[in-house]
Parts: sequence; structure tokens; C-alpha cells
Amino acid sequence: MNDLHTEEDVRGFLRLCLDPGRGVERAPLQLMKVMPQALRDAAEQYVPQLAELREATLTATTATTTISVHMRKAVKVASE
Repeated sequence: MNDLHTEEDVRGFLRLCLDPGRGVERAPLQLMKVMPQALRDAAEQYVPQLAELREATLTATTATTTISVHMRKAVKVASE
């Protein structure tokens, strides 16, 4: 991780993470979930859209969780 000083270094590392070969591919969101904060910061420095994508994903996840909780409560009340 100490070698990620330039945009080219970060992009190359991310390409390797997303497509390491041997038929293995990862989705960018999967990678963002497990990426260490230091690497995430470096990636977002060179690709600001990643920060926007992460924020949108967090917002959508929070909304989905909230809806799910309310639906479970409604089903429980309806079945009583």
C-alpha cells in the first residue's frame, strides 16, 4: 500500500483487485466494502465519483434497512 503515490499506481492496483485473473472478477461495490480506509482515501482522491458512489450506496442501504424494519413491524402487527 505504500507504493500508491500516483493516480496510475492507484488505478493499476484497483484494476488488479477487480480482475485478478484466473476468471475471478469482483464488483466495485464489493471492493469498496472491504477496502482499507487508506486505500479508499487514495482511490477517492483520484476518482471522486467513488466517494459519490459510496455515499449513494450508504444512503440506499440505510433506506432499505429502514423500510425492511417498518415492513416487519407492520407484518407483526397485522398478524396479531
